Amino acid sequence: MRSLLAAAIAATLLQAGDKVVLWHSARPADSVAKLSAVSETWDLRAVAPNGRRAIVVRFWTKDNPYYIEWLWYQRGHGVASYTTRVELAAHAGPGVSMKEPFGHGSIRRAGSRWLLDAYGSLTWKTRAHLVLRAVRPGVTVGPLPASSGRAAWLSIVATGLVDGSVETPSGTVRLRGWYGAQVHEWATYRHSETRAYVRRDLALLWRSGRDIRLVWGLEPFRRPTQANTPDDSIWRGISARLGTKVSVCPARVRRGGLRQGALTYAQPTTTLAARCRGSGSVLAVRHPDGKIGGTAWIFAQTFTGLASSNAGVVGFLEQTIPGT
Repeated sequence: MRSLLAAAIAATLLQAGDKVVLWHSARPADSVAKLSAVSETWDLRAVAPNGRRAIVVRFWTKDNPYYIEWLWYQRGHGVASYTTRVELAAHAGPGVSMKEPFGHGSIRRAGSRWLLDAYGSLTWKTRAHLVLRAVRPGVTVGPLPASSGRAAWLSIVATGLVDGSVETPSGTVRLRGWYGAQVHEWATYRHSETRAYVRRDLALLWRSGRDIRLVWGLEPFRRPTQANTPDDSIWRGISARLGTKVSVCPARVRRGGLRQGALTYAQPTTTLAARCRGSGSVLAVRHPDGKIGGTAWIFAQTFTGLASSNAGVVGFLEQTIPGT
């Protein structure tokens, strides 16, 4: 009865027009692979408390060839991106495992911690060992309706502090007490489906290990002109505050264009301002140096960059664009 009541309350809080978006406090089971998913990713990401360096290690499955992706950010020095071709391996419980031909890795739960191990040797040697500790549950949101009967889900499975190391041809980064999260995202559309959505946005930022901001949502497809001009009026998604307590609200956003001089063939937005419906408080997020990066998949690309905001928080601002 209590869980049913909680679900009903969440649906009421996040009702926007005729669309209802459910949410609940995340649990480890939210990181289990979803049989109904057409696209699915897992990642463990971490940002230095001063906001000057960050790491993302992401596992791609389903609609892309199976890859492990390493993204390394350093303020003022741009973005380094590396990928390793792998295959899906047997895995029990929350998380995911990958195996050769050119690398291997896993995200798994060990007691109260989350562990990531990854290795690649396709063109260059890459290695990561990360431990997410001091864990707090995040939030799981969805289904979030797209177009053509499609939908998306996001789980910030856990947040905490990250220790470990990441080795790439760009060098070695050693982490101790960085802010971090284990993120699982899936959808019933392919990343490349231009008739399901036009842009998907994610901002994940830390003021401290106990005060985390999240904005997540998508712009459903309505007309071809959206590819060049984002339509914030039809964007749907949430703004949340995670930490000691979890609060979630339906949000409205304003997104700004690509900074001049950033080199990319797609046009991701690099500023985002979000506010809860009915609230005057705005969370304004931007890429502090305009540096964004990601791996160009066939017909879709996810752009991720360091982010800062007017609330004194640091973290990530990210956008996926199909058809790029």
